[in-house]
Amino acid sequence: MAQPYTPKQGQYLAFIHHYIQVNGQPPAEADIQRFFRVSPPTIHQMILNLEAKGLLARTPGKPRSLRVLVQSGKLPELTSPGASLPDHRAKGEAGAPEAGTTKKRGPKAEQRSPPLQQLKDGEAAALFRSLLMKHPELSAEAETLAASVIGDVAMEDIAQEAEDAVRALDLDDLNSRAGSHSYGYVEPTEAAWELVEEAVMPLIGDIQRRLDAGQPDAALATCAGIVLGLYRVRHDANDGCLGWAPDAPAEMAGEAVCTLRKALRKMGAPRIAGQSCDTLPAVLRDAASEWVDMLERCWRKPS
Repeated sequence: MAQPYTPKQGQYLAFIHHYIQVNGQPPAEADIQRFFRVSPPTIHQMILNLEAKGLLARTPGKPRSLRVLVQSGKLPELTSPGASLPDHRAKGEAGAPEAGTTKKRGPKAEQRSPPLQQLKDGEAAALFRSLLMKHPELSAEAETLAASVIGDVAMEDIAQEAEDAVRALDLDDLNSRAGSHSYGYVEPTEAAWELVEEAVMPLIGDIQRRLDAGQPDAALATCAGIVLGLYRVRHDANDGCLGWAPDAPAEMAGEAVCTLRKALRKMGAPRIAGQSCDTLPAVLRDAASEWVDMLERCWRKPS
């Protein structure tokens, strides 16, 4: 009988179940992130998907309230994040033995992933640089490919990334940052602002990175995507972390616009995306209609 969840979803459910058994309380999203080694937005979206399928429940606004709604006997065995997940195909499907038949199997050969597939991001970057040092004739082609990768930006993709990054911040994150620590007391409002800044600043840093790579249109698309994504969460002030920093989306959108404008002035660029740099680009106006006055002030006098 087919399971009501995918193999990956089953692993998340199994982890939450085992965590509760061992620790006597549900995991925070940060605990799940550490085990599966994926981004906070990925964890948050998985939880939303499991809730939508009726496999998981939680109490809104209450930290560590996840509850697995699948009987423990129907959960898969928990494996390490890098292990291959079990195949839940029913018998009779392609590749599965039909009923009443047996299939002899020889000894399993140990399967290993190619070393290139096992490299971490930093190791891959080091390998790439080493390869270029040994084969400088590849430099021109590598530069062309690098420029195309850096310039391959979709405003909507950036908007979704910014939106997910902010919405992934929950009360668990806030509670772990606010309060008394060895270095002193952190107010909830201060903690909330720090979390939003940490979520958005890597994207704002990409504006300068793309300008440095000679990709002004991509930098503008990045800025517009950040503004749009933050604009979408402007009414989330009563939910989770943003309840303590309701003005943070608008402020961070202004920071993105200031970053772009200051960089363009430093470059002495008269135009961007076919428009004069003297006025706020239309794409930024269209991204956040209620923030136009604020964005225009940031564009005229970037702080």
